[in-house]
Order: sequence, then structure tokens, then C-alpha cells
Amino acid sequence: DQDCVIFHFTGRNQYRKRIDAILEAFALFKSENPKANAKLHIHTAFGEKGQGWDIPKIAQILGLKQSDILCTYVCKNCGEWHISPYLGEDINCPYCGAKKSMGTPTVAHGVADEEMKLMHGVCDAMVSAYNSGGLEYANVNALLCGMPLAATDYFCGVDFCKQPFVHPIKWSGYRQEGTNFTKAANDPKSIRDFMVKIYTMSAAEKQRISEEGRAWSMKTFSVETIGAQWEAVFDSIIPKDWSSIVLEYVKKNDSYPMPQIEDNESWLR
Repeated sequence: DQDCVIFHFTGRNQYRKRIDAILEAFALFKSENPKANAKLHIHTAFGEKGQGWDIPKIAQILGLKQSDILCTYVCKNCGEWHISPYLGEDINCPYCGAKKSMGTPTVAHGVADEEMKLMHGVCDAMVSAYNSGGLEYANVNALLCGMPLAATDYFCGVDFCKQPFVHPIKWSGYRQEGTNFTKAANDPKSIRDFMVKIYTMSAAEKQRISEEGRAWSMKTFSVETIGAQWEAVFDSIIPKDWSSIVLEYVKKNDSYPMPQIEDNESWLR
């Protein structure tokens, strides 16, 4: 349906990616706007439940309709793909006829790089929620494809959220087990607000945001911009005076009598 507004997420199905918060936000949006013609497309490996989220189960708990949660199916045999509600893994391919060859995208079998723009073209807005991250390349791709973006205003998301055309997802901090790092718990209500904004936005306003986001991402992440930064780094490095470096191997004492020291710190010193 051309009038259907499709919210989108691209990323690996891992706990770092807060797909659960996006689902909760979409459930809030649907409960408050029951007649809204909207769906949520999650481009990830639904089958990686051992390493990531059980998306169908969470959707069911939240009361979301199966028809409102879309996935991407990719054929391991011919590479063809399509978007549809999730029907499980290992289904028959309608394109080449291969049996049990279609599943949701993984790191080994996904939509071809040059066709990702076509998948993005089906959707209306990108929701990028995570507890921390490096760059989140999907953010760049979304903006390059003219999609309005909501990103977690933490770590890599800060640079994106400084831009007026990006919706900052609010969060609260929590300590990660083991590392004690501060991680971001995304606020589903903040994501819901973005969904309401996109759903009620005029076509002209959406066009303006799309053009601004695309122009910024093309300039910020272009070969010329990034390449110039690396050139400056390389040019600032003083060449090493290798004449002062001794590369001859100094033989150690293989028969050194190792003392019996019980205290670890004393032994190391």
C-alpha cells in the first residue's frame, strides 16, 4: 500500500541493538493510533535467537499483529529477496524454486550491497537504537537514501543527533555486567514520538528533511572528506630514522635460574 508508513531498522540481531525498544515503541504507537496505516520492517536475522532477540515472541507479548512486523527474505541459491511478514526460516524460494533456501538475512547471505538502496526505498524512516556503537553504518546509508533518522544520542549517535534533521532518542544509563561500562537504555516513548512525528509529517516537510540529511551525509562521509582527514594524519607523521634502530637479536640467558617467589607482584617485578 503506497499510503502505508513503514518504519525501518537495519542491523545484526544482537543484544547491543535495541530491537526490543523499537518493538515496544511501535506497540505504543499502534495502541495510541489503532487506525494508523503503519508497519515496522526489521532487516535482520530473525533466526539468531540464541545470540539476539526473539522478535516474533516479543511482538506477540506486546500484542502486535504478525502482519505489522515485516522482515526481509533472501534466497541462498539465487540471491533474490523480498519483504513480507515473518513466516519462519527455511522456506521455499518463489523465484528459483529451491526448497528451504529462503531465510532472513545473515552475515553470510544478505541483500546485495548495490540493492540495499532499493530495500531502503520501500521504507519511510529509519530507527537506529543501540546501547553503544562505533559508527553504525546503517545510519549513513539511511541518510544517503533520504530516510529521516532517529538515533540513540550516545556514543556514535552524538554526531548524528547534533544535526537538526535527526531525531535524538533519549536514554538512561546502566552498567554492563562484567565490563562496568555505561550503556544506553533507549526510551521507547522517545522512539514513539519520532514515529508519530513521521506519520503526521507533511510530504513537503519530509522532503526537506530527506534532502538535508542526504546532503550532510554525502559531504561528511565522502571519499574527499574522509580521505583528506587520513591524508592529514599520514602527512603529520615524522618518518622514522631507521639508522638508529638496532634490529639484531640479543640472545637471552636460556639457563637463567628462575627464583621461587610465591607473591605474584614480587615475581613480576
